[in-house]
Amino acid sequence: MKLFRKYFIPGLATAAVLAVAPSCSEDDTLSGAKEVYVTLNPSSVSLCLGDTVKLGVSVSNVSGDEIKTPVTWLCDDETVASIVELRDTVFVSGDTVYTALPDSSQFYVERLVKAVNLSHGIVAAEGAQGKSTRFRATLTNGKFAVGTVNVVNHSPSGVTPESESVRTYRPSPVEITDTVWFSVDPWAILKDFAPTASLEKTDDGPSELALADDYIYIDNEGKRVGVIVVPDRSHGEYSLSLSVGGNGDVKTGTATVIVGPNIKVGMWDPEMEGMSAPTGDQFYGFNYEVRKNLDINQETEIWARLMVEGGRAEDVVNAKNSYKWEVESGNSLLIIESREVPNEYGFDCVLKVRSGGVNQGDNVINFCSPDTAALVMKAYITVEDWNKVHPVNDIVITPPADMTLDNLTVSAGANLEMDVRVDPLTSLAYHRPEVVIEDPSLIELASYSGTMMTLRGLRPGTTKVTLSALDITREFSVSVTEDIVEMTWLGAVDRMVVGQEAQFGLNIRTASGLPNTLPVVWTSSNSGVITVTGDGSQASVKAVGEGSATLTASVTTPSGKVTTVSCSVSVSASLDDIVVSDETVGSSGEVGYYGSAGRFYFYVSVPSLGYQNIYVYTKDEITDLDGAVNADQFAEASIDGSAATVTASSIVISDAASGEARLNGELTLSMGGAPVKIVFQNVTMYY
Repeated sequence: MKLFRKYFIPGLATAAVLAVAPSCSEDDTLSGAKEVYVTLNPSSVSLCLGDTVKLGVSVSNVSGDEIKTPVTWLCDDETVASIVELRDTVFVSGDTVYTALPDSSQFYVERLVKAVNLSHGIVAAEGAQGKSTRFRATLTNGKFAVGTVNVVNHSPSGVTPESESVRTYRPSPVEITDTVWFSVDPWAILKDFAPTASLEKTDDGPSELALADDYIYIDNEGKRVGVIVVPDRSHGEYSLSLSVGGNGDVKTGTATVIVGPNIKVGMWDPEMEGMSAPTGDQFYGFNYEVRKNLDINQETEIWARLMVEGGRAEDVVNAKNSYKWEVESGNSLLIIESREVPNEYGFDCVLKVRSGGVNQGDNVINFCSPDTAALVMKAYITVEDWNKVHPVNDIVITPPADMTLDNLTVSAGANLEMDVRVDPLTSLAYHRPEVVIEDPSLIELASYSGTMMTLRGLRPGTTKVTLSALDITREFSVSVTEDIVEMTWLGAVDRMVVGQEAQFGLNIRTASGLPNTLPVVWTSSNSGVITVTGDGSQASVKAVGEGSATLTASVTTPSGKVTTVSCSVSVSASLDDIVVSDETVGSSGEVGYYGSAGRFYFYVSVPSLGYQNIYVYTKDEITDLDGAVNADQFAEASIDGSAATVTASSIVISDAASGEARLNGELTLSMGGAPVKIVFQNVTMYY
């Protein structure tokens, strides 16, 4: 707006001022103009703290020509607003410059010319909100134009929590603080209004979360506002609100604050094949949901594992009150009970439900906890009347290829596998045949997965197996036969003298683990050397002539498997003296004194003379080996398995104290009434 006045009136705030010029020809200078017009742009400023408004002014004559003249800017009250200089940098294109490259080619750039334009602006002073003052542009001749400036508050756009749900907890008796963060828009509104926070409890937990004494923290670098809270070692839920603004224009952001220990939650089902429980307080084997099909009037359990970080007892107790079950949809389930089952890091939350006898349909049950806010754990349970929806027309049993249902056999300790399904096959998941074994001490149900049923034989005998699904029943018998797992000598003799009788024994390990009841057949390869009379696993063998013969014991199982062990026996009319020296012992033999399991014995092995194992036991341990060993110090003896007795001894041990024991003298034994003398000729003895 332009104001034309004959005279300038000091003190009148106007948007434009007319100055009286000399009566000469009109020109575009301040001194030569007849009249001068001063126009402010803007003439009225509304200003927020931190903002800068650029000021402009135009000076012209009556003809409308612009007058180039300096202008001075001032504010009446600089505690409200002040004038600042603004420098605008301007780049303009100049001449094109060509530059030669090393490869003789050229490129060009436009030369840029930089200019700096000086202008002015107005800014509000700290604490001036709600105040006003005047600003003015003054010419060199003292004439001026006046405008107004009002300092106003920012208007809030929004307050938003960085996280909608925040967990906090005091894990020990030491008091701690925690911070809930909010973003504020615009950030400059904090220059006008101090943010405030409020805390409201939203559940009936015992927690007593509180705001800190100086609970507001301004993070100017991150441009966010923190609300400092003081948690306790309990559990509960709160609504924390941060508000910014004033004068009826306030914005508020709200976050849910959960007091409780850090937990992890996962769904699982102990009844579901292939699904294992989550392990460790950080979880391995994590599941978000379980799905089940339920028959009318059937019960089931829904399991959710809740693991508490650290697994401390007090924290586990506090975590117990931080979850709940929630029925999202469906009306065909009845909730029977809810319980907790302890585990290493927390507990399993178990909900037992039962399907009603009338309603069918889908049901969704949620497991809600602080760690499931973003992703709720769900159990999907479908209730159907399986008898109607999934009928069973027949039970189909397919035995192994080499058997029929009338001739099913299995060895004790072995498995019998057969295909067992229902018709139609789609009903198997709902009506898997129930297996009843008449005598479970004979066979057991090892597994029944898919259509493959495995029966395991336990001990010999025959029993009946009954399969039933709905009103269909099938029966068959299974015979369990014994099998021999291992057969070894429990007592055997390699050397005998004519007329001697020795006892041979067997260790027979059966598949059932029971004593062997199968007959043992004992045979001699040469009845002119040894004869045998056997009774089960024991046999009496008599040496009747000189020579060698092989004694054999064999067991045949009902399946036709034959298990055999054999032993070669050498029979002499008498035994020659056994001369033992370092030469006859050689590298493959040995002489020594040993102790084992409280028994102490001399051990002589001279393969070069045909003797493998000669044992002579002492009644007590000989602690001081140096010296003579008399016959009455010995208990019993054996020569290659044949029992013998000590009748005389003149053996002497020397140099045992020095670590290099030597054995000399004679030891006379009697085996089967035949004497045998063992002569030790300065032989090395180990001990």
